[in-house]
Amino acid sequence: MKNSFFSLLLAGTMLATFNVNAQTPALADSNEPQMHQKLSAEEMRQKMEERHQKMAEKLADDLNLTDEQRQKAKEINENGRKEMEPMMEEMKNIREKMDTKRQENMQEFEKILTPEQKAKFDNMKKEHQEKWQDRQRGREDMPWRKKHMKGMPHHHGPKMGPRGAKADEA
Repeated sequence: MKNSFFSLLLAGTMLATFNVNAQTPALADSNEPQMHQKLSAEEMRQKMEERHQKMAEKLADDLNLTDEQRQKAKEINENGRKEMEPMMEEMKNIREKMDTKRQENMQEFEKILTPEQKAKFDNMKKEHQEKWQDRQRGREDMPWRKKHMKGMPHHHGPKMGPRGAKADEA
């Protein structure tokens, strides 16, 4: 049971770290509020590491783990992280390829539109983006999000729309 819980904690930690790593390069040219641009990639990684350390300590305290158990849990976490790093890099590369393909497909689609259709389509994308942004603002007001995601980039990352489309393309 404890191993399953630590595995779950480790997986969550790795996913959160991957999401931060995958989104960080987009921060520099973002129109997001300043709080999303203050930290460099290394600073963001350090902040996430500190948060994960606090979570692990709280879990260990809540479970009344012995010093030996705490050490083993730390080793499990570190080993799991090392094993997942190549997989996370592969996922990042695949996501980048998918984003590129989506953009290429969108450009090809837009080439077949008449000027009137293109104007209408641009308006549809703008309306869709505004609705998406409204939903994101609504999520920021959720109490759990305020507590746990304070200062973190949005799920899709800065200037990103649904399914990874750039905001000016979504």
